[in-house]
Amino acid sequence: MSPRRTDTTVLDPALAAGHQLHVAGRFAEAEDAYRGVLADRPRDAEAWHLLGLTKSAQEDGQAAVRALQKAVELKPGEARYHNNLGHVFRLMGRLSDASRELGKAVELRPIFPGAHYNLGLTLHALGHVRDAEEHFRKACAQDSDYVQAHYWLGLARQDLGQLDGAVEAFERAVTLRADYVPAVYALAQAQTISAEDDPLLLRVQSLAFSEGGSVADRMLIHFALGKLNDDLGDYMVAADQYDQANELYEKKFDARIHAARIEALRSTFNPEFFPAHRHRGSRSNKPVFVVGMPRSGSTLISQIISAHPEAISVGERTDLPELIAQLESEKGGPYARWAGDLGEADLQRLATGYLSRVTRQCPNALRVVDKLPGNWQHLGLIALLFPRARVIVCERDPCAVAWSCYSHKFDRGQSFTYDLEHIAMYYHVYRRAMDYWIRILPLQIKVVSYEKLVEDPEKIIHEIIDFCGLEWDAACMSFHEAESVVTSASNLQVRKGIYSDALEHWRNYSAALERFERKLQDLQEGQS
Repeated sequence: MSPRRTDTTVLDPALAAGHQLHVAGRFAEAEDAYRGVLADRPRDAEAWHLLGLTKSAQEDGQAAVRALQKAVELKPGEARYHNNLGHVFRLMGRLSDASRELGKAVELRPIFPGAHYNLGLTLHALGHVRDAEEHFRKACAQDSDYVQAHYWLGLARQDLGQLDGAVEAFERAVTLRADYVPAVYALAQAQTISAEDDPLLLRVQSLAFSEGGSVADRMLIHFALGKLNDDLGDYMVAADQYDQANELYEKKFDARIHAARIEALRSTFNPEFFPAHRHRGSRSNKPVFVVGMPRSGSTLISQIISAHPEAISVGERTDLPELIAQLESEKGGPYARWAGDLGEADLQRLATGYLSRVTRQCPNALRVVDKLPGNWQHLGLIALLFPRARVIVCERDPCAVAWSCYSHKFDRGQSFTYDLEHIAMYYHVYRRAMDYWIRILPLQIKVVSYEKLVEDPEKIIHEIIDFCGLEWDAACMSFHEAESVVTSASNLQVRKGIYSDALEHWRNYSAALERFERKLQDLQEGQS
């Protein structure tokens, strides 16, 4: 984080020297300069503030927080200090702390576009998209040239289903900075073209031919070109662009580690486990977990249920994995090792902590839908924590899932989706684990076929609502008209309602998918 001199603070010579060292990237020397000042003036709030920024630039979040908290303690009325402390908290994933500090910053200084932007980012990450949109709007109003704020305003509006407003915000970002690739990519995803001379395609092509740019930007450009050529029906060119995009992704997925982790969970949550752990966990029947492979229909099913007046979807929240990670840190090691030894206090703490997070928006809802697809891995623990929960498993043709994953850039996670063989390996482990969970878990589980849902929506939607233990409501049939928040990669498609165009679309890429099919067949034959 570089200290920005956009305020009226005038630094004394010693602090100014440290600031110049920071700007030059000489962080250790800058730190020495600030500590020298603090040795003489331990209550110099600005010195603590600048030290905090330098420690953040050195990626030492804990030290940055300590220094910035000292600055806030010494000068609690300084909005800049709260803003930068909130920014560091957000980078560390401490979103509640970030929201508190950033809220204080805009309270102290209402005209503060940077703080409104940071607060918008934090609220968006917390799932409070409407509030985030408001703060992005304020940032743009207070600084009309704030490119990133216009871009994020577009993303928030897209999540809210305000597609025209989203496109307007993306266009504004690109008008301000023609080479701002994230906004150009967002426009390519939000719009459909029908001609080779479409200005959007020409714009993306010009970016592709220009030199320089980060790896992340080049990857987005290729994904955008893949999408736009798909619009035109030029599937060979689209496939080549998707290949180029995925080749640029730094491969981090380790199939062996992933398979071993899932196998350890299966060994822990074996057929003998649950009879020995009856009558444990929460008695709540509010949670509905929608799980499966990414791009298999979880967003669609979540929207259908949340259209019911007595249900709410909290989207792809990471609450359960975060709580698990916290407990693993306390206990030491993966929970597969000690899940059977969890005391009732720990179980209730996990269950209560999860419920308090997901029900905060609507505490009176009868059903709360958590649609993080990867929660399939944790179904054993879910059965222990919430024996009365409902689980909906989304199923879709594996080739359709594979291509839909491969042709999308995910905002976070899903590291296996950038290589077709990795997708095959992940799917193979998923398929074996899911068959096992369905067979042995003492949970209410319903498998929903995406293809059947598209072919006979009225029948399947009635079945879904009935499975959730809700009275029928006609609003569930017109779910795409609901004013709901959708933050997943399917936020554009789900606004169209149920349509059959996507069912066989993957067949246009049959040649490209041969590598996926070969690898999956090898894995299945090796298993038998």
